[in-house]
Amino acid sequence: MAVALAEIVAPIEELLERKRATSEVGVGDPVQALNESVSVELQRHEGVLSGHDRSDLLEKRAVVNRLNVVFRECVGEAFES
Repeated sequence: MAVALAEIVAPIEELLERKRATSEVGVGDPVQALNESVSVELQRHEGVLSGHDRSDLLEKRAVVNRLNVVFRECVGEAFES
């Protein structure tokens, strides 16, 4: 089970409620608290995520695409529970 930062638990729960209320993906405004938290965490881990010139790691766009897939899978699992 993933652990969320305490300050984004309520926004995540609100997002899940909004997602349950609509069948459309991408409907509604982004959740600012989540966007800010993700941005801060990405900046905090920038050195680790950048790969430090390691060609064996994915390029930034590929990493973002994979993280989007993981996020969608997690949201999907939340609907199943």
